[in-house]
Amino acid sequence: QKLTQTKGEDYSQTLNEAFTITTIREFWRYYQHMQRPSRLRENDNIYLFRDGVHPSWEAPENKGGGCLKLKLKKARSNRQWEDILLAIINPDNRLVDDINGLRLKIKEKWDEVEVWLLVSSKKVNWVKSRTTSDATSSAMTMPHPWTTRASDCFG
Repeated sequence: QKLTQTKGEDYSQTLNEAFTITTIREFWRYYQHMQRPSRLRENDNIYLFRDGVHPSWEAPENKGGGCLKLKLKKARSNRQWEDILLAIINPDNRLVDDINGLRLKIKEKWDEVEVWLLVSSKKVNWVKSRTTSDATSSAMTMPHPWTTRASDCFG
C-alpha cells in the first residue's frame, strides 16, 4: 500500500502508526526490522514525528513551521537516512528541539528527506552526527518520544 491520498480519501486515514520510541534501545529494536530506502517502492513514505504531532501542515504544532528538504542520491540514501535518524534520536542534540519530524519520500531518481521545523523563520544548522557505543547503551532516554507512521515499511 502506498501512502498517497486518493480522491475522497482523508489524508490521515492513509497513515498507520507503526510504533512509538522513547529510548535508544527501543529505536534499535524497531529499526533493525524497518525497510531501508533502497528496499522501498517509489512513492512510499516514512514519517518520524514527535509523539502527539500529526504529520500534516494543518496540525496546530506545524502551522507556523517550515520545511528543509534534503535530496539523497539513491546510492547513498540508506546510510544518509540512518545518519539523519541517529542525529534526531541523539539525546545530546539540542537542534532536535526545533524539529517536529521527518518524512522520507521515495522518488524515482532520488530519495528526499523533509525536516519539518517548528518555526520557519529560525535558522537551523543541520549537523550530521553518528553515534557509536553510547547510542546502543541499554536505556538512554531520547530528548523527545517519536512516533513512526508508515505502511509496509517492515520486513
